[in-house]
Amino acid sequence: MTKPGIINQILVSLFSAGIVLFIIFGAYYRKGIKTVLLLSFISLVITGFREKKFKISAFFAQYFSSRYLPILFFGISVLISTIFSQNFKHSSEIFFERYFLYFLVFEIGRRFFVSKTVSSVSDESFGINIFEFMKYIFIFSGLFMGIGGVVDYIRLHPERLSSVFGHEIVFWTLPLFITYFLPIVYCFMFKGNTFIQRISAIITFALLLMCVIFTGTRAVWIAGTISLVFASFLIDKKHLRYFIPGFLTFLCFVYFFMPIRLTNFKTYFFRKDVMLAAIGIFRDNIFFGAGPGMYEKLVSSYSKGYVSLHAHCTYLEILAELGIVGLTAFLAIFISFYSRVLKKLSAFKGSVNKFLYTGLLASNVGCLILAFFWSIITVGFMGTSMFWLIFGMCFGLENAQIGIGSIKQERIIDG
Repeated sequence: MTKPGIINQILVSLFSAGIVLFIIFGAYYRKGIKTVLLLSFISLVITGFREKKFKISAFFAQYFSSRYLPILFFGISVLISTIFSQNFKHSSEIFFERYFLYFLVFEIGRRFFVSKTVSSVSDESFGINIFEFMKYIFIFSGLFMGIGGVVDYIRLHPERLSSVFGHEIVFWTLPLFITYFLPIVYCFMFKGNTFIQRISAIITFALLLMCVIFTGTRAVWIAGTISLVFASFLIDKKHLRYFIPGFLTFLCFVYFFMPIRLTNFKTYFFRKDVMLAAIGIFRDNIFFGAGPGMYEKLVSSYSKGYVSLHAHCTYLEILAELGIVGLTAFLAIFISFYSRVLKKLSAFKGSVNKFLYTGLLASNVGCLILAFFWSIITVGFMGTSMFWLIFGMCFGLENAQIGIGSIKQERIIDG
């Protein structure tokens, strides 16, 4: 093997390993995972520069194409909000700690399926189809979380599950990670996947579903249900006939294990105070908001009762921090993407990889629904980075027409 070939193998291995380790262990090890992602990104950058016909001008030009314009506009709106923030120092720190980091993770996910070097080295040098490989990674990640969650609930019997194999998931993000994995694994249960994939997916799905109940998180029950309906609609509408009996069965389990969560809604009265505070901040900063991260600084001045660092609603928090311009640009990213990609999804008809793509799309939809009840997507690191990694993968897969056992990629601009 030539020296350039060996270097490419090493770079692709490091890049792919970073993504795999983050998906499997991202919920459990905060500090180490940041290092892993950094290593993955450095490998990505070096790989990009080594690709033939690489041009920096073409790399930046892609962000001015119609597909990327909403992302560009959102980035500009965040910059403007940062510049005119009520506390520039704090907002600039938030800009690099959150928004810039999320963009890098998005690029890691996008390039995983778009990079010529990654696909060719994985297939030719290692004999690995990266699409099939990722299906097993998501199944294993969900299975590990599902078994660990059920074991902890049986062993510790907590009021609400928040740990996996005794490891407490910080900031109560276990339900968030289940929201990511549940619809992805669900899509691997259908005909078209291998027998091993279907059996392992069914077991994993059942375990994750039990963990969803044990967490007692009603917002995840709603978001998870919608994401599963969305996935069923895209895969085969006939599966929707099982929705009502399945949902009723789910409610029976909820009533048995978490009856209090069906009757006690006191927490929503507390959250109303912080949501109204976000609206109050927006009214005083209509166009570009108070600045990134400023909600946590101003909430005590606007809330009449309960005070929290976040608004328990991503969209209201964005409205308060980035104003109507920022929220509009943020929503445009997903509205334009999903309206465009759902029209192209027919290109995956008859392909086993349609299940992976549908699962990733449904995973992001579930999180976007959950964002009505939680401050996520633009807050935090571990749980939020998983969203942007998966969204980046969806973005990368948009350019691919994938057949069974083969890859044919159509790239608009591959920097």
